[in-house]
Amino acid sequence: METLDLGLDFTGTHVLITGGAGYIGSAVVSAFPQLSASVSVLDLSPQKLKIEHERLQIFQTDISSEEALADAFEKASAAFGVPTVCIALAALDLSVLPHHDSLTEMPLE
Repeated sequence: METLDLGLDFTGTHVLITGGAGYIGSAVVSAFPQLSASVSVLDLSPQKLKIEHERLQIFQTDISSEEALADAFEKASAAFGVPTVCIALAALDLSVLPHHDSLTEMPLE
């Protein structure tokens, strides 16, 4: 990926990114080490992220689980210090939910 120089310096900054292994997430993740930041990625499918860097760590984490999130945050903080920037890119895959042609067909529950 081509380096984009914005004149920013994130030296000493720990950036935590949820959903960093997706298409947009991987672009965001790849930018921060170039800006001298340390990066922790929390994602359900971290194997999709094909970026390696000495200031990058990746945790398979279900952020909907409070316990898993706390564990990953603790590990990330132990490696690079408490995150000073958080970028929330994780999203729910709503395609698994039932779809209805009309609101009138939806249950009232």
